Amino acid sequence: MDIHGYDVGMSDREQSQGTEAHTPHRPLRIPDEEWRPFGDLVGVRNRTRVVREFIRWYIGHPGAKLPQRPTR
Repeated sequence: MDIHGYDVGMSDREQSQGTEAHTPHRPLRIPDEEWRPFGDLVGVRNRTRVVREFIRWYIGHPGAKLPQRPTR
């Protein structure tokens, strides 16, 4: 499997469910004093998108770019 694919380390059952439509729940522990301002800057419904963009950039996914930091 490609080290940059999102199916790495997933069970056959998870892969067969179509990872594009549904990804496993991954809880993160982020203090409220960081999570709330993050949501204020990127929009509450965009937090997951920005975290995913960062992860793709961090692991070196082809074509991935570091998310732009919004101005305050």
